[in-house]
Amino acid sequence: QKVEKKKKKNVNKKVVTKAKGRHEKSQPQVMPF
Repeated sequence: QKVEKKKKKNVNKKVVTKAKGRHEKSQPQVMPF
């Protein structure tokens, strides 16, 4: 379970980073963290 949770977190982080990069120009603070 621990490993699965870690994997999920990493995937979410990647997705967040991707979304951040895509929306940085129009909305730099879509996700404040």
